[in-house]
Amino acid sequence: MFAMLCRTRWVLLLRIAVAQEFIIGHIYCKTYFELYFNGQLVAKDPLDFMPDQAVRVRFAYDGTSAKTYAILCQDYLTESGYLFNDTSSPRLGEGGLLAEFSDGTKTSAAWKTFTVDFGPTDESIRAGCNATNLQKCSSSRSGMPVDWAHPQFNDSSWTSATEYDSGQEYASFISYTPVYSSDTGKCGPIRSPFTNDNADASQLLVSQGECLDPKTVLCKESVQELGDGRSLNCSSSTDGRII
Repeated sequence: MFAMLCRTRWVLLLRIAVAQEFIIGHIYCKTYFELYFNGQLVAKDPLDFMPDQAVRVRFAYDGTSAKTYAILCQDYLTESGYLFNDTSSPRLGEGGLLAEFSDGTKTSAAWKTFTVDFGPTDESIRAGCNATNLQKCSSSRSGMPVDWAHPQFNDSSWTSATEYDSGQEYASFISYTPVYSSDTGKCGPIRSPFTNDNADASQLLVSQGECLDPKTVLCKESVQELGDGRSLNCSSSTDGRII
């Protein structure tokens, strides 16, 4: 379980009049995100759990002001920190964020991060918390910083993001590929974070741009063929990084 806030900032100095433009991007957070641009909420994930789908986003930019990207990214939150608690094999979620935008912005170690919630805590692990002893597990909740997405927010105390770029980490990062039905306009299969089975409502009505395969729209320059099929390995300099 985790909930992470991520920020990056651009400053542009221009000497010509620039008309309003639109920025287009793709975001994949395992498993839910909210995107803020210059302090305004411009997109959110329509699904709060699996499948592992990327979302196409589009938002206006005035062409002259500084840019501040701020993203809330969180895995499904449980008190123990484990997923699939109603099964014989609970496991920890991977978490992580991968995003790329048409203005060249992409996730990397240059972003700043702040962990709001996480679990299980190190203290509870030392006390015996594990996948077979969930009653010993506990989580830490710090609370959301006030105005954290605002351009003037002081993130100097936040830590630099950690990049993950090994093939194995990418293979586990995207484990439930989304399927979009053009006939029904629905995305699925939606899985339960408690049982790991398909949820009662196993599909949700969304646009096709909200049910994209991350392996197709992100890290396009370095998709590799691994043993069980296509898997991300964002090694190209033009690719974003999982943070």
